[in-house]
Amino acid sequence: MTDSSLAQHRTVKPVCITRPLKNLERLQKIAPHLFTEHGKQDFTTLVSYDLLKILHTEEGKKRIKAEPRLSDILKSISVLGAGLFTYGPLFSGTIYIVQPRFTIYYDGNLPLYVGDDDMATILNYATNAVQPISTFAGQYGKNKISVHPQVLEYPIPLDSAYHTSVDVTHWVSGVKSMYNLPQENSCVAFIIPQGIRDINLPPARGFGYHAKAEIPFMYVTVEGENFTIEDRDNHYAECLSHEIAELVVDPNADYENPEVCDPCASNCNNEYLVFFDQNLNYIKTALTYGTPRDFPYYFFIAAVVQPHYAYGPPPYGCIPLEYPAERLKACSYGFPLDHLFKRPRHDRPLPWLPRPKPTN
Repeated sequence: MTDSSLAQHRTVKPVCITRPLKNLERLQKIAPHLFTEHGKQDFTTLVSYDLLKILHTEEGKKRIKAEPRLSDILKSISVLGAGLFTYGPLFSGTIYIVQPRFTIYYDGNLPLYVGDDDMATILNYATNAVQPISTFAGQYGKNKISVHPQVLEYPIPLDSAYHTSVDVTHWVSGVKSMYNLPQENSCVAFIIPQGIRDINLPPARGFGYHAKAEIPFMYVTVEGENFTIEDRDNHYAECLSHEIAELVVDPNADYENPEVCDPCASNCNNEYLVFFDQNLNYIKTALTYGTPRDFPYYFFIAAVVQPHYAYGPPPYGCIPLEYPAERLKACSYGFPLDHLFKRPRHDRPLPWLPRPKPTN
């Protein structure tokens, strides 16, 4: 890999696209007639990606009125309410790291997958990272997570390098069956190499999402090769830790629990990362995008937003730029957490939330 390509990788900012996919699933459930028989229609032909991101908001309801194909189902789309601190159960169980081994038929049966050494690095990273992730997720409820000590290989033949989101749910079932994974307390993480694309998702570099099929799963794209635990060039660690944290808090991938990394790591034009040494000692939380990581550390994870700030404005719960002090408090608050498993007190409302009308 050349120096120029490394520099390019340093500018890759991972993006979580779980929220638009939640809205796509909701739309498909309430208006199945708008989709093809097999559910494989590229959703960009149905509704723009920008609209899909805000489908659950008041702004989305306003814009959908201008869509003749969608206006008839307006009454079926509910707006996400500010259900602060009323969380459903979190995920507890085992995460299985999966190495999909793609074979591309129309490219001469080309094999395409993340190399074994890099998969071993990802497994080592995840085994370390889930420990602080579990603690941060503990602000939202009890959880206990571990990583299976072996990478699970799973063969996937494809006609081309493209697949659909429906295909991924079939992979989940296939992995579960092949390895006889428990129905309860199991989750799989697909590590997707460069060159593979889901046609239902926008073309982008460094993205991931979590969802639920037979069991919860993660879809994590990675970049480059020769991975390290430090991952100074953001090949995989931010995206993987982001999706692990959000799946642990939101295992059903619905709107009962919040997306807890979006406000702090990448989706909101910021990149708060939490750094640890080899003994899992907390070093610091830093806003790192666009700045060098010129200090020693062993690994990092995507920052988890404090519960008080989990429901910022749509589409991604971003804390407005005009409140930098609030953004800092939301994402950079140290470790270990002195308020672990305690609901924070509300001494004042968040400034961007609608204020209640005074009563006479």
